[in-house]
Amino acid sequence: MTTVKIIVAIIISTLIIQTIGDKNKMDQFSGSLYLDSNTGKVMMYDAPAKGAVNVGGGGVKTPSPYIEAPKMDFDPDSTKSFYNPNGTPYSAPVDPFAQYGGKAAYDAQVGELNTGKSNALNSATASQDASLRGGRSNILDFIGGATTKQQGIDQSRANAQFSLQEGKGDIMDMVGRGVRSGGVMLANKNAGSSGAAGQIARAYGELGNREARDVGNQFALENQGIDLQQNELNTGFDTQKRKIDEFKVGQAEEIAGTARNALAALEATRMGASLPQLFAIDQEVQAIKDATMAKLGELDSLLQTERGKINPAGQQQTMAKANEMRTAGTGGPQMFNFNTNAAQMQNAGPSVAGAELPIYSNMALNRRREV
Repeated sequence: MTTVKIIVAIIISTLIIQTIGDKNKMDQFSGSLYLDSNTGKVMMYDAPAKGAVNVGGGGVKTPSPYIEAPKMDFDPDSTKSFYNPNGTPYSAPVDPFAQYGGKAAYDAQVGELNTGKSNALNSATASQDASLRGGRSNILDFIGGATTKQQGIDQSRANAQFSLQEGKGDIMDMVGRGVRSGGVMLANKNAGSSGAAGQIARAYGELGNREARDVGNQFALENQGIDLQQNELNTGFDTQKRKIDEFKVGQAEEIAGTARNALAALEATRMGASLPQLFAIDQEVQAIKDATMAKLGELDSLLQTERGKINPAGQQQTMAKANEMRTAGTGGPQMFNFNTNAAQMQNAGPSVAGAELPIYSNMALNRRREV
């Protein structure tokens, strides 16, 4: 038996020397010999070009892409050999997929984990889209309410301006009627001196100024209340912006947390099956957070764009609206209290030229704010 082994070794050595040509090349390929467990043939791998060369005869064999060709000892009983100068005992190649039940079973397990990861990421994306839709709906609802409030504020300012203009006009009419009635009285008494007429004009002028100041004060108070409404609306926008920021962070944490739980379950399965690591949970979770914040960032742009469409009416717009209401006769009820009844000259009393005019005010026809 020993003689046969020696003969085989000599034949193999001769073939190698003939194929390679010199010892340097023989040393280059001597570490690539392996035993084909299926055929029992000794194979040599020519890596640069030829693939596997069957040294023992029988044609060409391509080595498995998953198994390295180990060094071997053709005589397990010897401590030294030409092919294994270190004397390491030959060991058959080990299939790295044997623990998984073969390559197909390994691929199936890895495929299931990758599918689970894709499902987790797709679920996160779907949740991001749902959060964006919900956030947009909330913003548009807020904008709808804010638009209505702003229109109401603008109308309140126009109503106040309308009442101011109407009030001043009514007061001027009242003063005019009083002056004219005084003139008639003077004419009837043949007391139409310029001094008496001037005194009448000053008296009614003072009465008119007093009523006008009262209306002006009421107008200012009304606008203060309207300003408070405007400030409240402006603060509402700031509050809505803060709520959006909180919503974005909360949704990012929630979506990423759900994904983390799903990926952690997959990681536990991987470790239990001793599969190689397929993904880094922390990196995947952070990517989901970043993607969520980026997508929900559209809410900031939406709020800013829609807010830009809601602008309080300026003074010129308010006055134009009030004039339009007066012209069209569509003004609301008078908001302010003032006297529109011209004070009447008394028939008795001191003469006009000798004393203050004996006039009085009748408040029975005052207009009052309707609540």
